Amino acid sequence: MGEYEAKKLKTGEAFYASAGTVVHGTHTDTKEAIERLAKDVEDQEIKRQKYSRRRTHDDDADIGNITFLFQIIFAL
Repeated sequence: MGEYEAKKLKTGEAFYASAGTVVHGTHTDTKEAIERLAKDVEDQEIKRQKYSRRRTHDDDADIGNITFLFQIIFAL
């Protein structure tokens, strides 16, 4: 609870911001918070690289998409 009270005293009026309160520049991020965010973003990138919704092309499969059928017909 001490950290909460310290932040409340430090930010003053901006702690409970109203319509006319300027809060820009009253908050600074800790080094641990920035590192945690960077690690989370890196983990998301790794997860995104592993996952792909793109289907693999199979020449022997039936045509299930009418647009693809038209591409084959009009390419001839």
